[in-house]
Amino acid sequence: MSLLMPAIKPAYFLILVSLFNHAAYSGARMAIPLYAVSLGASPAVIGLQLALFGVLGIFTSVYLGRWVDRHGARLPYLLASIGVGVGVFLPVVWQQLGALFLVCLLAGTAWNACYLANVQLMGQLGTPTEKIGNFSMHSTLLSVSSLIAPLITGLLIDHAGFSVSFAILGLLPLVTIAMILLDRMPFPPADAARASRPPATDTTPADTSERKRSIFQLLRVRALRHAYVVGMLVQGIWNVYFFLMPLHGAYIGLSASQIGALLALFAFSSICSRPILVRMRHRCSAWQIVTINMVMMTLALAGVPCFDTLGPQLVFAVILGLALGLGSPVSLALLHEASPPGRAGEAAGLRTTILAVVQTAAPLLAGLTGATTGLHSAFVFLAVCAALGGWLSYFLTRTEK
Repeated sequence: MSLLMPAIKPAYFLILVSLFNHAAYSGARMAIPLYAVSLGASPAVIGLQLALFGVLGIFTSVYLGRWVDRHGARLPYLLASIGVGVGVFLPVVWQQLGALFLVCLLAGTAWNACYLANVQLMGQLGTPTEKIGNFSMHSTLLSVSSLIAPLITGLLIDHAGFSVSFAILGLLPLVTIAMILLDRMPFPPADAARASRPPATDTTPADTSERKRSIFQLLRVRALRHAYVVGMLVQGIWNVYFFLMPLHGAYIGLSASQIGALLALFAFSSICSRPILVRMRHRCSAWQIVTINMVMMTLALAGVPCFDTLGPQLVFAVILGLALGLGSPVSLALLHEASPPGRAGEAAGLRTTILAVVQTAAPLLAGLTGATTGLHSAFVFLAVCAALGGWLSYFLTRTEK
């Protein structure tokens, strides 16, 4: 391992290798809507396709986590990497609209498995102090990958076509697969994985009933409900923008490279929002920041359908990236502050389930709206949702005083 990862911490090496899977996944998320448009698909069909990226994750995440706990991460990670590669490569050999449904289902589920394994491994590699740095580096590099992958994918589509683009993206996970087969990945053994987690307990019907009651108890907490609403808005708008923008760009005549630049600028702006948030947090309350975010999103989303040139779209991408980059960590802070004592983890788990449902439903609903009343109305609907979120946060800001 030392020849391939000199002076690199095992956790960081794992993250770097996993980026090949993430780049294939991120590039495919941009290429699929554009390819579907070229094949004559409607927004409703494309929305259904992108909804498949996350649908199985709602039902399989817990089981995938248990699999990693019981058998170690090596085999699940290998199969997931193969799934990402095969899924993204599929349109090269099956050049029909039906292939894209399978691409979304296979690549989305496989990347979800990679992500879950990454999260568990980040917690196993290193001391408690190092774990914080591991998670921070993991989040930062995934953001960088989300910035670069759409930009390169757009250039490939414009200069080499969709088949070459999917072929190159589908070959990227071969790097991860090779590292696993050569035993270069720093996987802890299965026994260590089990030892790092608390012992399992038997689940009785009474335990299950108690868990259900526990969830409803959380939802009765008014501040938690508000935090969940903010998280749903931020995550939903984030996913729908990544779905609608390629379609809108294609319909107004932007090239794939220009659309890739838009999405890359959006991701870059969300990264740049983090230092801004640190300064804002010293001067504003959390709900005041949310109000500012929602106003920014409302103006940008309402403005997107009003212009058919690249310049204004770049401006709106920056505004949305900044707003959504601020909104995600603030919603987590609100969740932590509103959680009952000793139940922050449970509240965060419920948030993850809710956001998984939003990630699946948002593209589907946006696609149906765009198909029935046009893409412009889908952007307007998002702007109205953001405006309602701004009204709620402004009301809560005043009640804080």
